[in-house]
Amino acid sequence: VAMGNSQAGAASSLTFKDVKARTTPEEQDRLLAMFNSCSHQNADGSSEEKYITKEQFEATYWQEFKRKDLDVNRVFELMDTSKDGRLSVSEFYTGMFVFTAGSDEEKLRLLFNFYDLRGDGNISQQEMVVMMYKSAVHTQNLTMKPHDPAYKIHPRLKAQMKTRIERQVKKIFQDCGQVNRMTFKDFKDNLSHSEDLKTWFRHIKGDLTDHEKARWAECCPPSPATMNPEQWPAAKSS
Repeated sequence: VAMGNSQAGAASSLTFKDVKARTTPEEQDRLLAMFNSCSHQNADGSSEEKYITKEQFEATYWQEFKRKDLDVNRVFELMDTSKDGRLSVSEFYTGMFVFTAGSDEEKLRLLFNFYDLRGDGNISQQEMVVMMYKSAVHTQNLTMKPHDPAYKIHPRLKAQMKTRIERQVKKIFQDCGQVNRMTFKDFKDNLSHSEDLKTWFRHIKGDLTDHEKARWAECCPPSPATMNPEQWPAAKSS
């Protein structure tokens, strides 16, 4: 099963065959073992029919990457190229390869497709805001709920998060010389022109410098544990 043909909305244009040619037997065994450890097997027991549900993938994703900053539902959608609501061994294998060992170009395409919600080969400011906001809310919940299972994000903090993200996205588009939409070529060609976009990409790759970590911290919403409710701006009515 191929992961797409340079199409928008897929994790990668790589095929299962491509990935196998670029991985060692040890890496192949590790990915296959990961798949087998959490996959569901059909009644006939054939390995070809094994698959991973969204719930199973979510557990594997957190265990493998130990990251809380990407919307796992969107990651699953990108890897599920057959759009049947589950991951085959080839979809899982290829998608995980891009995350763990893909080239910069492949990871940049993954980041672009993460934002391209319409799958039309363009990113709008609205799409980027939506995904950054969802990821920020998801991160906040995963950070706080282990300490307080009943935790809910205060509406004022949500408003603050969204306002900060909207401001950041507007600046990214301005730095890239775009008004509202950008293609993958725009995204790639202007990566060096936007410090915020460059920092976000290196964050996805997991290799931020100390300076970039400081910049990233400036972009992230503060934890409620570090703020009093009186400090939060009033939520704007929609």
